[in-house]
Amino acid sequence: MQRSYGAPVRAVRSGCSGLSQYTITANVAAGQSAMGSVSGGGTHCQYTRTTLRATPNSGYRFTQWSDGNTDNPRTVNVTGNTAYTAEFVSTPLVYSTGFEGGQDVAWEFNNAATNKWYIGSGAYQSGSKGLYISDNNGTSNTYYISTTNYSFAYRTLDFEAGNYTVEFNWKCVGETCCDYVVVYLCPDSQVPSSGYTSSSSTIPTGWQRLTSERLNGQSSWQTFTQTFNVSTAGAYKLVFFWRNDGSVGSAPPAAIDNVNIYKH
Repeated sequence: MQRSYGAPVRAVRSGCSGLSQYTITANVAAGQSAMGSVSGGGTHCQYTRTTLRATPNSGYRFTQWSDGNTDNPRTVNVTGNTAYTAEFVSTPLVYSTGFEGGQDVAWEFNNAATNKWYIGSGAYQSGSKGLYISDNNGTSNTYYISTTNYSFAYRTLDFEAGNYTVEFNWKCVGETCCDYVVVYLCPDSQVPSSGYTSSSSTIPTGWQRLTSERLNGQSSWQTFTQTFNVSTAGAYKLVFFWRNDGSVGSAPPAAIDNVNIYKH
């Protein structure tokens, strides 16, 4: 191209800047479309990278890609047209409740004087009932912020040794530092009491914390999913622990619904 007035003129390339483009195909294994989905496929420039992610639906888990790779998410280099297939398997359901009826009679409570766990219609994600903190005998999902409270909701479940996934819906605004819900697994021989706090340094012997973070700061329903391991078979309590200090905080406090535990 000509130069004019001493100014250089250059052709500008777009897209892959002259490099080849290749198609990365990401699929779910044949017959498993109801088990999950895959993202990250499409057309990409040569020598770039793309991330493939296999997302299992409820009741299923990702096992591997068809080439034997088990990374998820998985980063792949784009060097040619390539296909990747995600494989899933069904996950045995160990326990499930939506707090709607007879499956909830085994739940027990060790409640503080004011902010207490209830099963009722004051908060729920689906159906007509949920598990939630209330300061007015279960009428609504509200709490009194001027006194410190430690409240526990729990029930006993039998576990084989192995890996599990727990999932549930939750919401809680509370207070970032001090008003929140956490979840534990503890030996059935122990009864959760107000002497137990959520500090990692004061978790009683044999307890396992299933939520790595404090659950709060969300006014709308969220989905929590976490894998965990049971090293010794036996009876354990699944524990939802509510804690609030005696200062500021915002409603709603903790609310839980649709608890599912799967064995891998």
